[in-house]
Amino acid sequence: AYDPYLQPARAAQLGVRLVGLDELLRESDFISIHLPRSRQPLTRAADADVDGPVTEPGHGVVLLVEDDADVRATASAMLRDLGYTVREADTAQAALTTIDDGPPVDLVFTDVIMPNGMNGIELARELGRRPAPPRILLTSGYTAQRIVPDELAGQVRLLRKPYTQPDLSQAVREALRTAHA
Repeated sequence: AYDPYLQPARAAQLGVRLVGLDELLRESDFISIHLPRSRQPLTRAADADVDGPVTEPGHGVVLLVEDDADVRATASAMLRDLGYTVREADTAQAALTTIDDGPPVDLVFTDVIMPNGMNGIELARELGRRPAPPRILLTSGYTAQRIVPDELAGQVRLLRKPYTQPDLSQAVREALRTAHA
């Protein structure tokens, strides 16, 4: 099974072997995919509204900060599909360098838990100390604890992983509309 939000260390703790579809197809001609049963009534494709866009097109520059390359690629593709210009960084320090050395960004979309020192919360704090800071949207798959500290509660939003493209679209639009505190 493939889950871009299941980190290798956690998979090892659970005794789960992470493999990609390409590896599975090399080993077998048959793949079973088990999906949860929906309690929603089935609809035919002809009944669905396929004429209108699923999400409202966006505009602006988003700096995506995510240490997992697969999750970063997925989120980047989603944001581009939504109409945003995307710049990427794999650490908070790389994000600060990108901001310092490049054109302005409208939104920093950052994972909370990141290796190599500074995490997403610390990145948000650092950016908040700067003149004209970009808006911040945090994301995390950890749900056991409250993630956004009190002093940042009115300044940043949190999007829980896993998220869908419509979830991401709405969260980014709301974060961009939010005035700085």
